[in-house]
Amino acid sequence: MPRVTRAGTWRALAAVSVAALLLAACGGDDNKNGGAASGQQTYKLAFVGPLTGPNANLGINIRYGAEIAVDQANSAGGDAKFELVPFDTQGDPAQASTAKDKFINDASIRGVVGPTFSGETRAVMESLQAAGLVMISASATATALPDTVPAQTVFHRLVPGDDVQGQGVTDYVTTRHDAYLAPFAAAIARHVPFVMMSRTFEPPGFNVKKSFS
Repeated sequence: MPRVTRAGTWRALAAVSVAALLLAACGGDDNKNGGAASGQQTYKLAFVGPLTGPNANLGINIRYGAEIAVDQANSAGGDAKFELVPFDTQGDPAQASTAKDKFINDASIRGVVGPTFSGETRAVMESLQAAGLVMISASATATALPDTVPAQTVFHRLVPGDDVQGQGVTDYVTTRHDAYLAPFAAAIARHVPFVMMSRTFEPPGFNVKKSFS
């Protein structure tokens, strides 16, 4: 049965995810945890992403940011206390598929910070939708993620998709020619001329999606 997400929990989930994104960018590690005041009800948020393995650095920094946001929300007082519960996937879709039952079947978990990568997000999206468990990723950028499950309502992310980011970088580099970017733009013109000529042309044998997914 789909769970009901309280408005306050949703706002906290968004705030936690924003902090996670910012701290991941900075690489910070401020991490403190406070106790619950008497009479507060605890709402858990799952962190889903790599905490071990080759991609652990990104996941750990996102988790640190989320923990800071949780601390700030708890320090603000109110009738709710938030707790972040980590689920390590190593960034692997197969491990995410295994771990999902642990947080989806836990009725005390009201939202998900993550998953970190696009592949693991695809792996759990259908189950999250079925459970009505909202997620916000700080870093899953695959363009088609919102369409993984038709008419889904649980997927959110804090960064633009790859299509928007790629277009933005191309526009910026090919139109700004000050002293700082001129060598970069010239290098692109020499080595990747199709970017300068046309944003839709692909050289023979070059598959953009396969190369950058």
